[in-house]
Amino acid sequence: MIKQIKDNLNQINSLAQKNLKLRLRFKYRVIIFLISPIFSIIMPLIVMSHIFQFNESVGPWTKDNFVIFQILAYNI
Repeated sequence: MIKQIKDNLNQINSLAQKNLKLRLRFKYRVIIFLISPIFSIIMPLIVMSHIFQFNESVGPWTKDNFVIFQILAYNI
């Protein structure tokens, strides 16, 4: 019984190591996987902060227009 559990754990460990090595085989995929969520958060903030800062008709961020800011940022 204990031998079967050890064998199963060794197989799980081997599969996990193989999967990790396959994922790290091409490092750019890992880097893109880690960076893409950061870009999706930061880019709308950068773009919309410039629009809200330089366009006086829109005005600065307030609690009244922040929801509009978020909708526009994620649609652009």
